[in-house]
Amino acid sequence: MKRMTLLLCALLAVLSCQKDPSSGSGTSVSDFSIRAALPSGGGKAVWHDGDQMAGYSIADGKILSTFTLEAQESGASTASFKAVSSLKTGSEYRFIYPKSASGRAIATVAFATAPVAQTALADGIDDGAFLAYAHTADAGAPVLFTPVLSRVSFSLAGSSASSVTMATLTATGGETLAGPVRILESGGSLSVAADPFSSSVPTAVTLSGAFEAGKEYSFSVIPGKVEELVLTLRDDEARVYQQTFDARTLEVGAKTSLGTLTPVFEGSHDWTVYQRATREGIHPLVLVFTPEGFTESRRDEYIDACRAAADHIFSVEPFKHFQDYFSVYIGWEAAKVQGVGSPWNVPLYTDANGNKSFNSMGQNGRDVVYSWIAERCPEVMSGRTSLNDVGVIMLIDTKDEDVGAVCDWDISAEQMGRFVALVSYAPGKVYGSQPAGKIPQTYGATGVGRYEGGDGGTTVTLTNAELEELGYKTTYGSTRAYLNDYRGTILHEGMGHGFTHLMDEYWIYYNPGYTYPDGHWYTNLTTAYHTLSFPAGLNLSPSLSDAPWRNLMSMRSELIAKDQRYERISACQGGLVQYMWGIWRPERVSVMMDCRPYFSTWQRALVYQRIMRSSGENPSCDVRNNEADLRAYMDIDLMIGGINDPVRDN
Repeated sequence: MKRMTLLLCALLAVLSCQKDPSSGSGTSVSDFSIRAALPSGGGKAVWHDGDQMAGYSIADGKILSTFTLEAQESGASTASFKAVSSLKTGSEYRFIYPKSASGRAIATVAFATAPVAQTALADGIDDGAFLAYAHTADAGAPVLFTPVLSRVSFSLAGSSASSVTMATLTATGGETLAGPVRILESGGSLSVAADPFSSSVPTAVTLSGAFEAGKEYSFSVIPGKVEELVLTLRDDEARVYQQTFDARTLEVGAKTSLGTLTPVFEGSHDWTVYQRATREGIHPLVLVFTPEGFTESRRDEYIDACRAAADHIFSVEPFKHFQDYFSVYIGWEAAKVQGVGSPWNVPLYTDANGNKSFNSMGQNGRDVVYSWIAERCPEVMSGRTSLNDVGVIMLIDTKDEDVGAVCDWDISAEQMGRFVALVSYAPGKVYGSQPAGKIPQTYGATGVGRYEGGDGGTTVTLTNAELEELGYKTTYGSTRAYLNDYRGTILHEGMGHGFTHLMDEYWIYYNPGYTYPDGHWYTNLTTAYHTLSFPAGLNLSPSLSDAPWRNLMSMRSELIAKDQRYERISACQGGLVQYMWGIWRPERVSVMMDCRPYFSTWQRALVYQRIMRSSGENPSCDVRNNEADLRAYMDIDLMIGGINDPVRDN
């Protein structure tokens, strides 16, 4: 973005139109140009080649043409602007600068957009946060541009000033500070307000970037009266400093100063940084841990448990390789009493046998959690990342009871990337030789790998040799430690179901009586989910001939030539929930079967696809239908040794 000085006085542009003034309204011209001049200190020092403003030609109260004028010179306060397409001349004209912020216009009203996310600029305003408007009945006469937005400024002092990375201005009374703006001209005066017909009503704006002491920074906001303003500063460790200001009237084109702030950042109690994304040029992917049922006295234990879970996630490929794409935070909200129900009111279900499990939080429950995150997450507050690219892992103190886990996510297009993984944590319970802090994953701890569908429709009982190859001991019942660890459950629920939308489940669910799609509530679910805008269940298929991993199968031989372990790529019958027949998965065992730290080859490719799409690095990545995208990942997979399963291979 271009820079401009902070002084935002009236912007004067001398416009001389290169057309015949005697030509009537509605005449088509293909070479419409103007000369626009900036006064010294007027808010923008010089024009830049490529600067654009929007123009509207009007006659008899109707818009004849909407056009774009582009600067033809750079580095001077006066420059030629030329229309980039033909237009019809009018009896009057409206102009909005910059073009990127302009919207529709009618006879006496124009619309534009005030940005929510703005870039911090010392002693100035970034071009993208500046709006100016002009109206003239004489295209050959000087035209006065009026600044549309109000400015709220502040300065920083003290040693912590340079650690500030983001400032947020919030109207606590609910007044709209950004978004669609209505510009109404009447009797020569200008009225600017939030567009009353818009559903977008942001009550906060952010400045992101580098800050330093002794400099002034400004928010550009929609003018109007506000009951109270809260200025929140965050530093590079996401710690918070806030200051509140009383009622103000924010005038069109005027500056309101909040004075000088000297931030003092203390350890943030409710927001701990595990890591910040360091990959350049992407939208960071965000994971947030939140607690349920942890009282204040157990905050440190909870944070340590979350750190251990994050360590585990990024020890497993391909998350290990793509770790720099992720920002990870540990949120804190103390429960009033230990156990399920506080502070997020996670619903708990108890069946007729007394077994407990988590129920879905539902749309309203998820929205409460995400609203809490939206007020704290730096990437969301700065606009670098959408809430739809934030995943939530909720660690739940179940008071020494193993309640298992569930992943709660929405298939609506608006919130497709969101998920809340609800995972039981029973710190005081000791199971067998497992130390405190580990819970048994009962879904995988009994009957693991005993049965699966055979090619001929017969039940296959795995031999001891097959069980050993999968990483189980021949004396069944002595399962590996990872099966009993909440961290493995988080990998399955949060990063498998939630982040990657995998839909396979634990071995123990398999039921010889069920053939897909009959016999269970998941009827036709997999094929329907394959067609979502954010596909789900691509690791399962009711069709062998059209399996989503068919291109991977065609590459199998060449991959085996490079690493024999790629023989694991296959099509094994049995999957989803309870189905023994009629549905196939791409490998015999993975994290989705028993929480082991291993994603199958096809699952790893789907993780890659999600990362590429959501980070914006390759928004159209499609490993299912685009062989080039699949091969791009397989080159990485070979390099990082993704095929290595620590359970079988180490």
